[in-house]
Amino acid sequence: MADAIGQTLCGKGATVDVRLMKNVSNLDAYQGVVLGAPVYMGKWLPEAADFVQQNAEALGRVPLACFVVCMLLRERPRTTWPRALAYLDPVLKATPALKPVGVGAFAGALDYGKLSWP
Repeated sequence: MADAIGQTLCGKGATVDVRLMKNVSNLDAYQGVVLGAPVYMGKWLPEAADFVQQNAEALGRVPLACFVVCMLLRERPRTTWPRALAYLDPVLKATPALKPVGVGAFAGALDYGKLSWP
């Protein structure tokens, strides 16, 4: 999903780095940030929530957009859209200084071949 968003932004003339949050140590060079992560067990990926809290000051200085990827949207996207976006609420409410310029949600996919079974 992040690659597709990055390609779209590049197509509109932006210079984009698509990086794993765990590989980002400094946001000073960026003029905007798009953060996205999947939903696991009913929560936005904990590493993403931690990244937002640890970088709240820097994220508050640039335009910020956030997205979630979740299986919920595979069923009935129109009716589940508000519930999917609500996965961002705990993260954004914990950092009230952040005012995203946009939020989004995308349907997830489940690849049973990549799951480890007990």
